[in-house]
Amino acid sequence: MATKSKTPRPVDKTKGGLKPNGWTDKPKTRSRLKVRSRSYASRMTVYRARVRIFLKSHPFCAVFPKLAATSCHHAYGRVGKLLLWKPGFRSVSFAGHRWIEEHKNEARRRHLLGPVGSWNDYGKAVKAEKANGGNCLDAQAACA
Repeated sequence: MATKSKTPRPVDKTKGGLKPNGWTDKPKTRSRLKVRSRSYASRMTVYRARVRIFLKSHPFCAVFPKLAATSCHHAYGRVGKLLLWKPGFRSVSFAGHRWIEEHKNEARRRHLLGPVGSWNDYGKAVKAEKANGGNCLDAQAACA
């Protein structure tokens, strides 16, 4: 049986002879993950342009008609085709957006939100919009 040597071995602070960054002492360059893909970024560019035009043609809030509209609310969601689907747009103020989130049942009655089960589902959203007799874009005051 072999006996242990009495001289201490030098402690290797690297794993298997490698330095913490492989074979180099240089700091490791880290690349960040993209927040958005190129295709999504291009869709958002189109979306922002369409919303800007939509808000110019619908300047007042659908919830509180005396307030100026500052953002676009999506009545049926934003996934896939719904992101650019104009019949699902509602022009709202900040206060109107909060009201829709806080009063979902009343918002559904006023057609500011789609029916239960139609969120982020393009097929159900189209059916619901047809069942409402079109959209509330031209007569937002009547829907509010």
